[in-house]
Amino acid sequence: MQDTNRKLQELMQANNLSVSDVARALDVADVTVTAWATQTTVAAEPMPESELRLLQYALMTENR
Repeated sequence: MQDTNRKLQELMQANNLSVSDVARALDVADVTVTAWATQTTVAAEPMPESELRLLQYALMTENR
């Protein structure tokens, strides 16, 4: 599993985010987030670093 995928899982857990929440924040399909957030290394699709940064930024600005 890529580091970005692991960080996504951690962010989702820490912020109580669903797949739909992340998909809405990044304007991607739910299936894309599911592929990024999957636990198995075989089925996991690497999450782009830019998308992870965008999600982190969205979470920071939402909490202001």
